[in-house]
Amino acid sequence: MFTVQNGVNIYDTTGYFLQNGDIGKSYSPQVNIQGSVTFAKQYTVSGHYGTFEIGGKLRNAHKFQEFKDPVYTATNPSMFPLSGFPVSLQNHNYYGGSYIAPPLMNFNSILSAVLGNPSAFTVDTQPLNQLESNNDVIERVGAGYIMNTINFNRWRLYTGIRFESTTEYAAGYQVVLDNNNPLGYSGVTPLHKSSTNVDPLPSVEVRYALSANTAIRAAYGRGVARPNFGDLAPSLTIDDANKRISVGNPDLKATHADNFDLLYEQYLKPLGMIQGGFFYKRIGDPIYPIESLLTTGPYTGYRQDEPLNGTNAWLYGFEVAYQQHLGFLPGGLKGLGISANYSYTASQANGVPGRSDHPRLIRQAPNTWNVSPTFDRGRISMRVGISYNQAFIDGYNYTDGAPLGVNGPNGDHWFYTHLQVDAQGSVRLAKGFSAVVYGLNLTNEVFGFYYGSPIWDNQREYYNRTIGVGLRWTLTPEKI
Repeated sequence: MFTVQNGVNIYDTTGYFLQNGDIGKSYSPQVNIQGSVTFAKQYTVSGHYGTFEIGGKLRNAHKFQEFKDPVYTATNPSMFPLSGFPVSLQNHNYYGGSYIAPPLMNFNSILSAVLGNPSAFTVDTQPLNQLESNNDVIERVGAGYIMNTINFNRWRLYTGIRFESTTEYAAGYQVVLDNNNPLGYSGVTPLHKSSTNVDPLPSVEVRYALSANTAIRAAYGRGVARPNFGDLAPSLTIDDANKRISVGNPDLKATHADNFDLLYEQYLKPLGMIQGGFFYKRIGDPIYPIESLLTTGPYTGYRQDEPLNGTNAWLYGFEVAYQQHLGFLPGGLKGLGISANYSYTASQANGVPGRSDHPRLIRQAPNTWNVSPTFDRGRISMRVGISYNQAFIDGYNYTDGAPLGVNGPNGDHWFYTHLQVDAQGSVRLAKGFSAVVYGLNLTNEVFGFYYGSPIWDNQREYYNRTIGVGLRWTLTPEKI
């Protein structure tokens, strides 16, 4: 809330002037070339059926970015009062009238004023953002696998191994920030980084049929998750307006995980299934989007985002699911059905950069569940979806010694608890036509983030409800 002081109208655009502007243009294509081949052979051994498979895949991905961001600075800002760039759009009920929205500016008019008066501006054609945003990344992945499946009466055994070879190349610029330099940095150095890794990824699964409709599965598998392209790019982006800095990290290592699962399955009649199981994952070199508050240097007070590897992490939990068409009910209730699931997850991250504690793993909500009642009978089909995600950490912050610790305004970046209700229904009409009605976010649930505790809001978004009505036509062959 802004308060008028001494009768001064802070919304008077004649008191504000155009001082500088960035006009950025980015060209950032990505080209993927890939191919694969597989071969399978069925066989029998002493009356036991099996399948042997072998295959390979090659993918080459190339992404680069060319960024131009000339900065124009007005030599005499009084020539360009913001009252000269008005727009007709105004919102007089912003946030329900609790906050006065200031006058908005017409960007196209500002752009025309800058480009149409070259003598009124000095131009920096090589700003820091332009240098650090240009990058070139290539990732080449070759994979081959061997898998065998064989049945022994009630037993079924899956075994296999996959080898992945990953070659990564990243080129960009490394900037040396300097608090004593008027530009904020003292040097820019071209950076080239390349690496090659080979990962053996074994897996095994055993399934035992307790009966024709009941089975138990036990499985182990090792997996790999490579860094995102954008995280590998050696880049640095500075957002002065929002006081944020984004840094790329070409030294990121791939994340590996050992996964253990135990699952019980019960098939129901008619058309249903109950599942329940436990899982445990041991993770090495997890990648975290670290968010820290800079306290020294030319960008003191800015928040810096940078992907970094941690030491290790683990998570475990259990999950249950139930799905069935309730055709055994009497009368019109035969069309009812239900689909529901619940999972609980406990986790811990170790060796998080800048942290001495052991926080929960990012993006892992402790409790999640979904319930979806359904109805399908005759021409009518209806679905209701209710989904719940408990609050979880979206990104870590450096909190050791920060004011109020992990629960304070410099704590971790959390995603709000979210409960959403959606619904959809349709009625089949004649000649291939169907009437459809749907409603999204019927509870008008808040979407947003906070730091440390919900009282330290960072972002809140309300989208209201979305209601739609339509007519769908499906082309069907004519009957002769």
